Amino acid sequence: MMYDFVARGKVMLSEYTKFTGNFSSIASQCLKKLPASNNRFTYNCDDHIFNFIAENGFRYLGSEEHKKEDRKYKPSRAKLLRPPS
Repeated sequence: MMYDFVARGKVMLSEYTKFTGNFSSIASQCLKKLPASNNRFTYNCDDHIFNFIAENGFRYLGSEEHKKEDRKYKPSRAKLLRPPS
């Protein structure tokens, strides 16, 4: 995973990355455009995959690198953490 966040509504509560880049800026822009309904979304931007989950008012993001030369997208086995219900 390259960048992750947890948000409540459109407010980011926590984010993590060990890399430098504009991940936070891109994620914030996407977060503002996500509908409020429960759903899953995937966006591709600058050779990165952004996987969003919107559920019960929370939004979760996990991102990873996606090289153009890869023939098939192989999702990471990492799981997005959710607060207990």
